[in-house]
Amino acid sequence: MIISTKQVCDGMIDCYDVSDECLCENQTVCENVRDHKHEICPNGKDITSNPMNQNMTPCAFGYDEVNCSSRHYCRQGESVSIDLSRTCDGVVDCEDWSDEEITLCESKRFYCVNKTPLSVDRRLVEDGIKDCTDGSDECPVNSNKSTIFSSQFEMIANPIIRAAFWVMGSAAIVGNLSVFCYSIKQLVTTKYKNRVQMSNDWFILNLSAADFLMGIYLITISIKGVHFSGSYCYNDLEWRTSKLCNTLGVFVILSTQTSLFVMCIMTTFRLMGVICPIKLRNVKFRFSALSTAMAWITATVIAIVPVLDLSSGYFVTGVWYPNNFHKTRVVNKSNMIKLASRIANRTPSNWTDTRRIISGAFEVYKIQGETGYFSDTSVCMPRLFAKVYEYTWEYSLFLISLNFTMFMYILVSYIFIYKKGTKMKSKSKDNARSMQSRISRLILTDFICWVPICVMAYISLAGIDLNKIVYAVSAGILLPVNSALNPIIYSKFVEDNIKKAL
Repeated sequence: MIISTKQVCDGMIDCYDVSDECLCENQTVCENVRDHKHEICPNGKDITSNPMNQNMTPCAFGYDEVNCSSRHYCRQGESVSIDLSRTCDGVVDCEDWSDEEITLCESKRFYCVNKTPLSVDRRLVEDGIKDCTDGSDECPVNSNKSTIFSSQFEMIANPIIRAAFWVMGSAAIVGNLSVFCYSIKQLVTTKYKNRVQMSNDWFILNLSAADFLMGIYLITISIKGVHFSGSYCYNDLEWRTSKLCNTLGVFVILSTQTSLFVMCIMTTFRLMGVICPIKLRNVKFRFSALSTAMAWITATVIAIVPVLDLSSGYFVTGVWYPNNFHKTRVVNKSNMIKLASRIANRTPSNWTDTRRIISGAFEVYKIQGETGYFSDTSVCMPRLFAKVYEYTWEYSLFLISLNFTMFMYILVSYIFIYKKGTKMKSKSKDNARSMQSRISRLILTDFICWVPICVMAYISLAGIDLNKIVYAVSAGILLPVNSALNPIIYSKFVEDNIKKAL
């Protein structure tokens, strides 16, 4: 505001901050305003009946509305000031928005990215409920949330792990697809002299098919990571409760379990070849086909059980349920059961009954999805590292123990095969050395991949918290890396091509 020099020190307040009268030799007007002693305006108007600080201007030039400590002064617009209690409340009262500006309210208010609403109370940030229409209050830049794989912006926050997913996925798809096609060609065109070699090619084909699924999983996760890049937090819950995430989790278990089962079958055949080679030559191919079929069926059952809609809800850990009963969008399973019990005045008979009771009582609130065995992380990994008495810990213990037992069987069997191979006649020494080399690589890679995972899982079951980096490396790299390495270890086709390239 600009005034004439004639208006300075004339006994009349023209500036709302009284600066035109407080820089004068005569401080009477200024002191009266500061002490709130005035009841008569400089123009002679009585304001006794119109108390000060009521956003009214009975005095000319707003003499009664200056220097009020309980008021916030708007810089522009018709409103002179508003009560301080109306500042930083999320409602704009001053035409210039000065009562809600960031510099004034940042410590109390979180400002929504899309400004709808303008801001929300800081206490509502990251409480599990989207108060901003764009959900930005649940995805602040300086987040307090701690996750294993993801960050506020990336589905896989660690760039090394992100790159590893791309590399392992590409290697698993290219390597296993090449081995698969080569094995089919061998089975169709080769006139086998014995059934052992035919069975071996059949096992390699099935192993490559199983490991190919892991490649599909890795590449799909990587693609989704690119799709969500920069805004993952906004899509986190929708993604982890989606059918695609559950399907990818099924692929992980189906791939790893089928691969291990086939490796055990291959180990058994090779063990039989050392112990009773004559009987092995007489084994018909249908036994090989039947054993691999059983491997796929068993692995499929193990993989899909966690996504079945079981009445017990064993694999359900929580429910995506926007509501006004709990201060979160993801309601713990036990809290859902308590809510159903209070509604029906009885304990629900099972999980299906729990959902029916709640859905029937509150039609306005819809269950959007469920978090389960594959929903713990952004990369849809199975929940292998659980603590005793946590949800699904028994199933995780079963999986880890089964895989650890199979690895020990493979390890002991190949050590036995290795020792037997060293005693072969000299004319077979070249083949023996080749076999011993493959066995050494097999034991080494299996040890590196499976032993750390099993050990970490047992440590977690013991109740010890694992560092999220340890978990990420164990589950995110060691678990799928076997699928990229198996074609090199088992397939003579890949080995021969590597040698030619070198």
